[in-house]
Amino acid sequence: MIKLILLLALIFSLIPFSEVIAQQENTKKIEIIPTDDAYVIADLNDLQDAENLRTINTGDLNFLKVWHASGIPRAEDKNIVTFAYLKFDLSELEQNQIVTANLIMYAQNLTFVDTPIAVDLQLASAAPWNESTLIFPDAPIFSGNILDKAMVTTTDWYEWSVTNPVKTNAGSELSLVVMLNDLSSQSENQVVFTSKESDDISLWPKLVIETVVIEQPAEPLPDSLIYLIIAIIATIAGGGSALFFYSRTNTQRKIQTKPEHPLTILKRRLAKGEISKQEYEDIKKRLNYKTK
Repeated sequence: MIKLILLLALIFSLIPFSEVIAQQENTKKIEIIPTDDAYVIADLNDLQDAENLRTINTGDLNFLKVWHASGIPRAEDKNIVTFAYLKFDLSELEQNQIVTANLIMYAQNLTFVDTPIAVDLQLASAAPWNESTLIFPDAPIFSGNILDKAMVTTTDWYEWSVTNPVKTNAGSELSLVVMLNDLSSQSENQVVFTSKESDDISLWPKLVIETVVIEQPAEPLPDSLIYLIIAIIATIAGGGSALFFYSRTNTQRKIQTKPEHPLTILKRRLAKGEISKQEYEDIKKRLNYKTK
């Protein structure tokens, strides 16, 4: 009996814990820096672009400006706007990994009449663009639908939820547009965010994505080893104990739980070619000896 108990303890120590409990899911956060970021500028009252604002490229600047100036003393006849674009590579993401996603940006400078000021985030089209060549006429169009809004009050970090567009664009690219919410007032409002060209890496814009990590279960014991264990137990303690162990350990494995004689098991194993004729005869002799 003591030998049997010790054998059972050893056997159960070999059975992977993952066969008894469900897979465990954990989450981790990853950060993705934009591959491209720049802002475009235009005077909406100057369709001929006399001041060449629409052809200005800002891809090498260390800031992203969202700005609106209209009806102010130094620009009474102007209606100047800027839109900041950010592009992210999501090719390494899978949709079912993503739990939440947020765009975060650092506001390093603010100029406006009234606070707080609303800064909107919208989805840009999938049209290709590059920060080194982006200008107003070539900028991807945006949806007009606000994904999220941040109320800016001071220099600090701000965030916008982008879970749905990140999931939708997982495996490809995602372009976003940041802009002021109110472009109709007769005033000047401006928020300046840090771009990825800044020397301070800690202030770069980024996507912060919470992803699911599934811990894979340990590999189960091979059937051949389980059958060998059954045969050994049968040799030491008799067929009944071996069959009880076989029935208990195979509930999770969805293997036949109806009691079978060890010889029946061995014959099936022999027929499948999983044991040799010599192995069959050797184990059969030990079983017959013990069960006479």
